Amino acid sequence: MAPSPRNQELIRNRRRQAESLLVEVLRETETLAQASAIWLTWPVAKTLALQISWFLTSRVLHPSGYTLLSLCIVKAFKRFEERCTDLGSAHDVRCLVAFVRGALEALPAVIEVRVRSGIQEWDPLSGQPLGEFLEANPRAVVEQAPPDDAAVERNPEALRLFWLSQLLDPADMAALAEHLDEITTGSIRP
Repeated sequence: MAPSPRNQELIRNRRRQAESLLVEVLRETETLAQASAIWLTWPVAKTLALQISWFLTSRVLHPSGYTLLSLCIVKAFKRFEERCTDLGSAHDVRCLVAFVRGALEALPAVIEVRVRSGIQEWDPLSGQPLGEFLEANPRAVVEQAPPDDAAVERNPEALRLFWLSQLLDPADMAALAEHLDEITTGSIRP
């Protein structure tokens, strides 16, 4: 069943917000030109970057002082560039795998963030993007906090796999299936 016109507009609005967040980060990190070239070869890389933008927004700070979103994007481009240099081509699927691995590398730090608005609290393990939570709770407070017990018990590899499955559609996940170990653990295949 197709989404209602109201839901279609909501989806379009969220996509515009994610695109705006992503373009802002790409400009700040001086990777906008590089992004355009990568998106042409690997559209799923753009999809993932947009999804991470909406999942994190620019409100989550990493302990380093940068936004977690910009750190994820910078790491994605850095890993992509390193792998393409090693392989001598940007058209090898292992370059895409490196991009995805880099994009997810710092993501587990999101469990050290607490976002609250009154009694409402965002749970990064629920699958709901922070952008969606902030739409409903625009006055929410975002702060660093120790992770709760459920989050601490999950290892970073499991967290990356969980979020990847939330961020990508099943067809894109299936296309990356043989590379999931490399993506989540960082162990690079030759």
